[in-house]
Amino acid sequence: MISAHEVAISTYLTALPEQQRHVLSRVRELMKAHLPTGFEEQFGFGMICYVVPIARHPTTYNKQPLMYLSLGAQKHHCALYLMCASVDREAMALLEAGFARHGTRMDMGKACVRFTNYEAVPWDAIAALVARYSVAEWIEITEAARAQR
Repeated sequence: MISAHEVAISTYLTALPEQQRHVLSRVRELMKAHLPTGFEEQFGFGMICYVVPIARHPTTYNKQPLMYLSLGAQKHHCALYLMCASVDREAMALLEAGFARHGTRMDMGKACVRFTNYEAVPWDAIAALVARYSVAEWIEITEAARAQR
């Protein structure tokens, strides 16, 4: 049986312009290949999200599953939201080093890597960040960050 999330993701991808659909589909496969066991793919906030299921961690501040990363298309670019890069300085340093090795400029907000061209991103560094934390570690990191606020 196909889940509602799978239908929503398929509908979302189908509605995108061909170039963005192609890029996001490639990134999605990479994310799924490196995502640690226990995280789930869902559709939420208008994006493809990878989350800690609410059944595993029900005490989130907004009653939504705990976000690990998400992937979406914006008007002029695609975006990969790497929450780990915003709460872990070492993860951000690894990402910056990956872009430096790749020889491309990092276009990033607080946790959002923006890109228009698949080849302009060091996907090996991104894959390492995606695989970096187990569900238990991610819960611990986000709870510690929330306690510091």
